[in-house]
Amino acid sequence: MADYSSWYDINMPPVLLEDDQEVELEPGFAYAVEPFAKPETQTHKGKDVLVVDDDPYLCDIMVEVLESEGHNTRSASNGQEALDRIRERKPQLVLLDLMMPVMNGWEVASALRANPDWADIPVVLITAAHGSPEQKRASTGARAVISKPFDIDTLAEVVDEHAND
Repeated sequence: MADYSSWYDINMPPVLLEDDQEVELEPGFAYAVEPFAKPETQTHKGKDVLVVDDDPYLCDIMVEVLESEGHNTRSASNGQEALDRIRERKPQLVLLDLMMPVMNGWEVASALRANPDWADIPVVLITAAHGSPEQKRASTGARAVISKPFDIDTLAEVVDEHAND
């Protein structure tokens, strides 16, 4: 199996700022430096996308892909959490899994359609649920259906195509 890790030698000045205090670095030692945190106030020219999936691994992948495309993302692991996130801030698109605990995707889609403030939020289903994509789209009012497993390029294209301005 190939080793995909990378090592870099970086020559840095012998001083590091930590909590606005200078700290002397000893030559010849390795130091782990955390990347700068993204400021909460940072704005993206992309869309505000809510990713709703109970699979944390898949949810993280979708968030990473969409953020690398310049979108602002939030996530929820079930339908109730999704509605809470929408109350906090209305997204321009919801990527919605159908089969989830607590509240499933059909119930979330129904709640969105029933609320006049949320009825215009585009929904794209991301699902492995059985049945035809057209049947799932029609039963939820979704704009599109992406079947799992999916291609990440397809995900980015669908978000760009269906998110509100």
